[in-house]
Amino acid sequence: MNANIILIEIKNIYSLLHDKISIILLQWNNIADLIHQEIDMTKKLEKTLKFPCAFTYKIIGLAKPELIDKVIRVIQFYLPGDYIPQVKSSNKGNYLSVSITIFAQNFTQIQNLYYELSNINLVRMVL
Repeated sequence: MNANIILIEIKNIYSLLHDKISIILLQWNNIADLIHQEIDMTKKLEKTLKFPCAFTYKIIGLAKPELIDKVIRVIQFYLPGDYIPQVKSSNKGNYLSVSITIFAQNFTQIQNLYYELSNINLVRMVL
């Protein structure tokens, strides 16, 4: 190989790397923006709520009988009590929507339950 071909190959590799790094940096900035938005929304929610208060979660998950039991078990672990979830099935029957109201003493309880409910393997979304 002569020097000109090697130089062209190096330029091509540099160009590809530059493009990939630019894409990664753009994605990183998008992720950072989403994190800042979530932090802002969390702060707004925390300021809006007056404790103690009732707080309703809507959990959307796969239509499996154990979904409701798992949701109640997680909530019972953090806030023991009697809970009566309202359950609705999706049109095709693939998903369940489980609405359940808790009585929170502070914002940390709401956050902890949100993350714990999100970690249930059958859960697809927590609102």
